[in-house]
Amino acid sequence: DTVLSATSAPTRAEQVGSSVTVISGESIRRAGFQNAAEALRTIPGVNVVRQGNVGGLTSVFLRGANSQHTKVLLDGIPLNDPSGATRAFDFSLLTVDEIERIEILRGPQSVLYGSDAIGGVVNIITKRGEGPVQVRATGEGGSYGTGRGTFHMSGGGSRAYFSIGGSYWDTDGFSSAARRLGNLEADGYKNGTIGGRFGWTPSDALSVDYVVRYVDADVEIDDFDFGTGLPTDNLIRRNLTKTLWQRIQLQSVLWDGMFEQRVGLSLADYDRFDTDPGLFVPPAFQGLSQTVDYQGSLQVTPHNVLSAGVVFYRETASSSFQSKVGQEQLSAYVEDQFQLADYWYGTIGVRWDDHSKAGTAQTYRFTNRIPLESLRAAIHGSIGTGFRAPALAENLFQYGNPNLRPEFSKGWDIGWQQRLWGDAFIVDATYFRNDFTNLIVFDFNTFSLENVGKARSHGVEVTAVWQPVESWRFTAAYTYDDTVDLDNNRQLYRRPRNYTSLVAERFYSR
Repeated sequence: DTVLSATSAPTRAEQVGSSVTVISGESIRRAGFQNAAEALRTIPGVNVVRQGNVGGLTSVFLRGANSQHTKVLLDGIPLNDPSGATRAFDFSLLTVDEIERIEILRGPQSVLYGSDAIGGVVNIITKRGEGPVQVRATGEGGSYGTGRGTFHMSGGGSRAYFSIGGSYWDTDGFSSAARRLGNLEADGYKNGTIGGRFGWTPSDALSVDYVVRYVDADVEIDDFDFGTGLPTDNLIRRNLTKTLWQRIQLQSVLWDGMFEQRVGLSLADYDRFDTDPGLFVPPAFQGLSQTVDYQGSLQVTPHNVLSAGVVFYRETASSSFQSKVGQEQLSAYVEDQFQLADYWYGTIGVRWDDHSKAGTAQTYRFTNRIPLESLRAAIHGSIGTGFRAPALAENLFQYGNPNLRPEFSKGWDIGWQQRLWGDAFIVDATYFRNDFTNLIVFDFNTFSLENVGKARSHGVEVTAVWQPVESWRFTAAYTYDDTVDLDNNRQLYRRPRNYTSLVAERFYSR
């Protein structure tokens, strides 16, 4: 398999030193997942937390980092919400429609992905059409008044392709508050998603790719009783979210494929509204991020690719209580991807970021992979740094602190992969450690947000895949994640120390 996200140029999985897991669209379809977060639960080092019922705020924590330390992309579009309290992405919005694969990078990834990639990156790649036109529609239903319909149409040839699809999901749900306390009102959820990908190749040297996705979500939520510390029914409160994500990219290939360059424009538009009847002015939030990026990759030798890029990022946000504010970030990076014979694959990269409000940040990353063919094994490892610039709600909204600086992390990992029984059994064990500094927390001494937090996480990730026969495959994943808030020596909230998953797949021939 080829991994698209771990390096600046597509790389074969057996040459990647980073801790990366790929979930194929076929695996998602076979498992019957309806939301991307459900698929992420099966991956080591990934902890998924949902508040309340289906459609509730869903957060992803990578290797003990905060949810806002997970950078999320869809075909190169940064999805982190600029109007959110911390810029974290809500995974409840992301259904599996049109997803070709999901790549999960664990560990600091800011050299290639900039701000927010402290804990890692979740990169979603959508489908490209190919071959004759295909049309597919499905419908399903179940308990709690649940119904879901999907459609898909795609096709493509040597010069053009398209893929369009979407779904509508509606469930009556059940109450997030305890029934034994008299909370009988169900919390429903609706999600309508439509998206597409379109491409045109006017010549062998030039291609154009356009991606668009629109989401309209409506979730009923309960209140919180501060007296009892428990949720209570609210018959009319709902969270309404509409998002529009778009990207257009031009790519050219010159000098017989030795030099590739791409330039892209991405937009992510968020519109959120809370119908809370208990507030005099129900809160509404609007956020917009715009990204312009360029990357050039030169094949210096058959075993060396040098890539460099620049990125301009701007985000704005407003709310019912806050007029529009904005901030920008200009970045430049260089990465060298090299191979020494067949016994060492590595990358080394550096990045410089200049943030209009928070100042500058410099990050680096080094990865390596050493195959041991005589043992049918490989050693892989990485070390790097990451950063996160303050969200607009933290530094420019009312009660924010305009003097905030970026958060930082330093992380490293080392692992061993072993293949046995003719590749029928593959096990990978990795030790990791992350140190987080300058974390933005509320300081009771100054009664404001300050860069005074520190935390640490370290642990082990183990994945085992066993395919005894062609028709059966078993995948097990286990994570030990020891986290600590260094300010109070307590375990970080919503980070279990042990978590595991087991997936069994049965394949049928047609």
